[in-house]
Amino acid sequence: MAKKETKRYSPTYVLDERGLPIRTSNMTDEEFSRIRAYKGHFINSKGEKVVPSVVLGGSDLGVIGGHDDYKSLIEFYHKKIGIMEKYPYNMDTQYMDAGHFYEEAIAKTFVAYMKKYCKADVELLKDDHIYTNEAYPFMHANLDYRIVKINGYPVNGILEIKTCHNKLTDSSVVKNWEVGIPPEKYIDQVTGYMATMNADFTYFACACVSKGLRVDDLCVAFVKRDLEWEKLLMDSAASFCRCVETGEEPVENTPNIEALNKHYQRLYGDIGITDEAEPSAIEFPEATRELFETLSSVDEKLKEISKQESELKNSKQAILAKLYPMFKDAGSNYGTFRLDEERIASVKISASRKRSSLDPSLLREKYPDIYERCTHPMFDEAMFKENASPTEMALIKKDCYVSELNPEGSPSFKFSIKQRKSKLKKA
Repeated sequence: MAKKETKRYSPTYVLDERGLPIRTSNMTDEEFSRIRAYKGHFINSKGEKVVPSVVLGGSDLGVIGGHDDYKSLIEFYHKKIGIMEKYPYNMDTQYMDAGHFYEEAIAKTFVAYMKKYCKADVELLKDDHIYTNEAYPFMHANLDYRIVKINGYPVNGILEIKTCHNKLTDSSVVKNWEVGIPPEKYIDQVTGYMATMNADFTYFACACVSKGLRVDDLCVAFVKRDLEWEKLLMDSAASFCRCVETGEEPVENTPNIEALNKHYQRLYGDIGITDEAEPSAIEFPEATRELFETLSSVDEKLKEISKQESELKNSKQAILAKLYPMFKDAGSNYGTFRLDEERIASVKISASRKRSSLDPSLLREKYPDIYERCTHPMFDEAMFKENASPTEMALIKKDCYVSELNPEGSPSFKFSIKQRKSKLKKA
């Protein structure tokens, strides 16, 4: 099979109203908003001025690629055509701001990382221009850094700086970063950058803000230019731009359809609130029959699955109830069973307990001075909590707080199967 040739073209500067290259260093938010509103222009190979009607940034491609869990394509479309939400969501940008603030430091850490772990001397170029090209005139690429040399050899690469934190709702994101797997929406982002810059590869350097900027804690990922995915993504981006131009709503592609319904709620507000005690129902048109037939079928399937799930959970409880008495005199709440050479099943039982509380008799026995200090003439727990130092509280919670079994609660069971890692056979 013949090797697919990389399409070669030159990126070009995006220009402002004066015809000067736009540079983002030290640009204020107002200036950036003005530039985004103008959309910029560029001069094509024929010397003609080209002003795109729709402009996309790299981060927009995650939505278009169907990999953004928080923003739907229709929400993005509404924003582009000027339909604004009544109750907009104010995103917490502190970690994004941290990425900008620590960008230079993370870049230097990346260079040190490559030298330590890859034996590579990397030369970076901070390029604050915004780029586009004739092939994708709707694309704007504003890079963190360009990678221009590795071990003295000229290269055409990109460095994208990211930050993450341990408070992410989806902890798998942090774990994936740690093994060099960036979120797919970020791969979409740099796919657009590589297409615009005709770059061959991208390195991600991601710092976990709770760990700091040590070389050993930096998460590094490598993405090679994928021409096949690039074509699919950029074709989708061009199609989206045509939707914006023609006013034809695109087909939703978000993996989390709940994001679309959240957008509708923010867009329409609290519908159904009127002066009437019971507002009259709207009549759906005949054209929605297929939707209602499908909805009815889906609802029935969900009820059946819910019933099956309930039955299976009861079956699981019945089996665990047969194992429970075996723990009676074992002195342990944990047991294992070897299914075969590769698999070990385990069962752990946790009794339902009441919320832990201070036992004054234990406090008097183990910390009599603290007990006496809060006894006038009876022990005053409120006084104790108010006056105890953090060190004292930590010790007392460890030694004097007890949690009784809750006779009204249900025990919890944890069942798991561990697969032993098979040893690789030598060839």
